[in-house]
Amino acid sequence: MSLDELLNRPSSPIPASSDEAELQSTSPNWTSVTPLASDPIPASDQLAVSRTPANSRKRIAEDLKQYVEFIGRQKRLHRESVNELAAFSELSEHQRHVWLAANVISIREVVTKLHAPDAVWDMPKTLKRKIDIYSTAVLLSPTLSQYVKEDKAHSHVVELLERHPVWGYTPEVKDNPMRNSIVLSAIATKLIERRCTMKKLIAESLGEVVADDSGADKCANAHDIITLCTDLCTKVYKSAKVVVTLPMCARVAFLRCVLAENTNISDYWGEVDKLLVALRNKYSNDAAKLSKRFGRILTADRKIYGDVEMDDLLKNARGPAQEETESIVTGGVIAGAGGTLEGPEHDDEE
Repeated sequence: MSLDELLNRPSSPIPASSDEAELQSTSPNWTSVTPLASDPIPASDQLAVSRTPANSRKRIAEDLKQYVEFIGRQKRLHRESVNELAAFSELSEHQRHVWLAANVISIREVVTKLHAPDAVWDMPKTLKRKIDIYSTAVLLSPTLSQYVKEDKAHSHVVELLERHPVWGYTPEVKDNPMRNSIVLSAIATKLIERRCTMKKLIAESLGEVVADDSGADKCANAHDIITLCTDLCTKVYKSAKVVVTLPMCARVAFLRCVLAENTNISDYWGEVDKLLVALRNKYSNDAAKLSKRFGRILTADRKIYGDVEMDDLLKNARGPAQEETESIVTGGVIAGAGGTLEGPEHDDEE
């Protein structure tokens, strides 16, 4: 063969090496893989997807499904949450970004609607002082119909505070559940403290029972009724400026009589309320008859615990807190509201 023939002869393909031939026979047809129509993928991602073998994508989907179930059990997710996680795992990368952003925005909207609870509210000093004053005035009122039953004393203090919003118990405070609860709890606590102090002072005033030459009971080292009432006015809460009056002496004599007859009673104030109801029913809530009855109780008290001159008490005017308290408490008339308390020791009403 001439040189020209050798140079001009068509080139034959160079045989592939054995390694290259094997690689070509095992390689997948990349161009045959197309993205899912239901999951549009940007052009920039199509190349990466086109290079993923079909059997590999199927394997990834199966692995993710199993992993979703595993994570759901590990985190103890509800079935609805597991299903939502499974749906998320099937999204494209861009769809996942949108889904995550939407959830972050949703959480932000919920958080912005939340209101932090009020910081610990400091009750105004004026309001605290008025609760101190009127819890005392109410419990020392000679016309109080009940001390613990039906929260009568509590409701009277609340009504007094409502009359004067300038003291601090404003409609805004009342409409705020947390602040209103603080005020009502403070009133309840003060009433409990005041009743405990009253009972203690009354118990200390009893002295020791002895019999005189006539056989009548008397008490040694006891406090007479005016001394006891003075102690109550100054030691329960002195700043209330409660003044000792004749009706107050009659009511306190009744309280002392109940305690003297029930020294070991566990529910002293409950017994007091029960007896007050019985007296109102017996005398049909008649003020004059009740005053006579309490007058006899006061007379008996003076014989047992010490007789004292009481005419000067008729001149005593009630203090400002007492005056306003009586304007509310006198709803249920109880002896001592007015008139003479020095009635006959025995009458037809017994």
